[in-house]
Amino acid sequence: MTPDPRPADPLDPAGQDADAQRAADVERIAGIEALLGIGFTQAEREQMQPGLRARLARFAARRRMPLPENSSPACGFDPFAGGAPPSGNPPVRLEPREAALPVDPEDLAFAPVLELAHWLRTRQLKSLDLTELLLRRIERLDGRLKACILVTAERARAEARVADEELDAGAWRGLLHGVPYGAKDLFDTADIATTFGAEPFVERLPASDAAVVERLGRAGAVLLAKTSLGALAYGDLWFGGRTRNPWNLEQGSSGSSAGSAAGVAAGLFPFALGTETYGSIVSPCMRCGATGLRPTFGRVPRTGAMALCWSLDKVGPIARRVEDTLVVLEAIQGPDVGDPASRTLLPLGPYPGAAGEVLRVGLERSWFERAGASERAALAALERLPGVEITEVALPEGPWSALLTVLEVEAAVAFEDLTRSDRDDELGWQDPEAWPNTFRSAWLVPAPEFLAAERLRGQLVREFGETMRGLDAIFAPSFAADLLLITNFTGHPSLTLRVGFEDGAPQGATLFGALAGESRLVTLGALLERELDVHGARPDL
Repeated sequence: MTPDPRPADPLDPAGQDADAQRAADVERIAGIEALLGIGFTQAEREQMQPGLRARLARFAARRRMPLPENSSPACGFDPFAGGAPPSGNPPVRLEPREAALPVDPEDLAFAPVLELAHWLRTRQLKSLDLTELLLRRIERLDGRLKACILVTAERARAEARVADEELDAGAWRGLLHGVPYGAKDLFDTADIATTFGAEPFVERLPASDAAVVERLGRAGAVLLAKTSLGALAYGDLWFGGRTRNPWNLEQGSSGSSAGSAAGVAAGLFPFALGTETYGSIVSPCMRCGATGLRPTFGRVPRTGAMALCWSLDKVGPIARRVEDTLVVLEAIQGPDVGDPASRTLLPLGPYPGAAGEVLRVGLERSWFERAGASERAALAALERLPGVEITEVALPEGPWSALLTVLEVEAAVAFEDLTRSDRDDELGWQDPEAWPNTFRSAWLVPAPEFLAAERLRGQLVREFGETMRGLDAIFAPSFAADLLLITNFTGHPSLTLRVGFEDGAPQGATLFGALAGESRLVTLGALLERELDVHGARPDL
C-alpha cells in the first residue's frame, strides 16, 4: 500500500495523554506566533489551549456538512457602501446600423454587432449562414489559437435555425437576435461540459444554463463555443494548452478571459462573455486588441458561473467595438435570485448629452509620461473631443496590495474541496504563484487578518468614492498606479479599448468609470474610438 504523502493532523495527535497534548498545543501556538507576527506569554498560550481545541472541533463539524456548489457567503460586498445607487432618466437606445452587406466572408466575420443586427433583421443575412461561416473559421484557425475549449456546433445550428424562423416571421427580439457568440468556459451550459479550463473538471456536466447564457438565449443570440480560460480563471494556460494572441502566435493571449478576447480579435465570433476578478477582462483585451467592458459589481448576475471570489467576480462582454459591449451588457444585466449580490442599477444607453453637459475625465499626467506613444496619442485625442473636461486627480494612498488577502482567502474557500481532496495536484501549473500553492497557503491566513483587510477595503471604498465625486471616468494606461486593483476592489466599472499599435502589436488604454456609470463610460469610449480610428485593423491569420 502506498503511504499517505500528507502528514496526519498535527493538532490532533493520536495516542497522546491529555497533559502531553496540552504541552504540544502550547508549543505549536508559540511557533505559529512567529509566523503571524504576534506574541503571547506562556501563561496566555496555556489559557488559549482549551478554546483552540473547541474551535478545531467546530471546524471539523463544518467540514462534514456538504454545501451546494452555488452557495455564497452570507456577508456580501456593497460597492455603494450602504448608499442608494444613482438613478436617472430612461436611456437612449442603440439601433441597428445600416451598412452595405460585405461580399468578402472575412469582412463579414469582422463585422460589428450593430451592422450584423441590421443585415439579420432586414433578412440580407441568415443566422445559419453566419453561424456556418464562423464555424468554418474556427475549424481553420483555432488549432493554432486554442481559443475554444469546446465548439457547440449542434446547439449553434439549432439556435440559428430558430432565429431565422422567427426573423422570417417578423418576430425580432432585438439587436442580438441571430448573432453568434462565445462564452467563457466557466459559465454553465445545459448538458454541455463546463470545465473551468482545469483538469479536475473536464467531465463536469451542468444540468442548466448560467443566468447570462439563458438571457442571451432569450435575446436570440447563438452560442457558438465555450472559450478558453487559464485553469480556474488565472492566466492563459488550460488543460488543452496555451491560448495564443492572434497578433503574435508566439505569445500567449493573457488571461483569464483568454479565449474570449483572442477569439473576438481573430474574428471567430462577434462578441464573447468574459469575467474579471482582478484583470481578467482588462489584461487579455490589452494583449489581443479587443474591447472589454467590466461592469459595476452587481450589475450582472453570476448565477451558474464558477465562483472564484464572491466579493470581486464580475461578468462582462468582450467585443471589437465599444458600442457592441453596451448591447451585450443590456441583454445580460439585472438581478437574479441565484446571486445575492446582483441588483438593479441605472439604465444603460448612450448618454444623450443634454445642453451644457460635459463629460468630466480625471487623470494624472505622470502616468502618460511613462507610457507608450499610443497611450499618449490617445490622451491627445481625448483632449480634442468636444464636451470633455479633463482634470488632474490624485489616487488615495495606502497599502492597497494588502487587499489581495481577500481574494486569496475567498478563492481558497471556493476551492476548498479541491485542496482537501489533493485533486489540486492534477492541475498542470504548480509554480509558487499558481493557484494550488495560493489555495494551500491561504489556509494559514488568520481570520482577524482577513477581516482587517476588509476594514481596509471599506476605507478604500470611501476614499476612492471621494476621488470619483463629480467625475464620469478616469483615463489611464490600463496598469497605471494601483487603478486596476483599486477599481476591482471598490466595484467600479471599466472600459478597455484599442488605442494604437507599436511594432505591430495592439496597444490599449482604459477608462475607469463611476459606479453604475457604464453609459457615460461607453459614450466616452465610442467618441475616443471614432477619433483614433484604429479599430478596423485585423490580425494576419
